[in-house]
Amino acid sequence: MAGNVSASASRSITIDTVAPVAPVVDAFGAVNAAGVNSASFSGTAEADSTVDVSVSDAGNVHSVTGSTTGDGSGHWTVSVDASGLDDGPISVSATATDAAGNTSSAGTQTGAKDTLAPDAPTVDVFADIDIFTVGSMSFSGTAEANATVDITVSDGLGTVTTSTAADGSGTWSVSGLDLSGLATGSVTVSATATDVAGNTSPAGTQSGLKLV
Repeated sequence: MAGNVSASASRSITIDTVAPVAPVVDAFGAVNAAGVNSASFSGTAEADSTVDVSVSDAGNVHSVTGSTTGDGSGHWTVSVDASGLDDGPISVSATATDAAGNTSSAGTQTGAKDTLAPDAPTVDVFADIDIFTVGSMSFSGTAEANATVDITVSDGLGTVTTSTAADGSGTWSVSGLDLSGLATGSVTVSATATDVAGNTSPAGTQSGLKLV
């Protein structure tokens, strides 16, 4: 036997059995009709981890899922089609899985889905617009409580616009509108209401006369 001894060989390995911390899910605005088909949620997780997101309605009757990868700083965003969820409270949960395959506990955030547009506002009957009121006209009506009310006064060609907020009882009013630039004759006042979720109603209207 020659007694030759080989060179030693070695390999280093990393053992990672520590799960990431639960992701943070950012607070989000109500999912409305305009955004329901591509509702976006975001947050932070372990850098470069795979983030699995589940969005559920009340009682977990329905849920939708999405997956994305956190960037090098841990920021993540995912969009899901939430049209199949019931309107009302929703819950978003997210887990992070690191490169070693360890999965975190879930981080959660609650919010709402509201895709129902308000009813059309009412516009109160108003007096003829005359020489005394044409430079500072007022209008009023009712809408969904706390909605933003957008008002347009039109002679068919020109318009004057303004907006206001309905109070907790739904009453709204605007004043100080200068309508001197509109033509004499018939005018139409239209109002739409946009709720806190961003859903906009059809228009409610009222017609009247501009005498000057």
